[in-house]
Amino acid sequence: MTIKSRRDVLLEALDRVMSLVQTLPCAEGDLADLRLAIAEALSKAVIHGNREDPDKTVCICAGCDGLSMANYKNGLNQVF
Repeated sequence: MTIKSRRDVLLEALDRVMSLVQTLPCAEGDLADLRLAIAEALSKAVIHGNREDPDKTVCICAGCDGLSMANYKNGLNQVF
């Protein structure tokens, strides 16, 4: 999933990521701590990593082997 680096899309993106995570066979129990960690990582990527530049995007990938995020602009990326 890719989002624009804008604060107003953070909550929707978090909800979409958590909806995906909940469908994974490895997702068990209370995911509140994971939700908090993803929320923090998303906001840091948008606010600090991309400085809220809407021309930059954040790509989020989730699976049973982990979660990764990367900031993209003009083919350059920084993976978290």
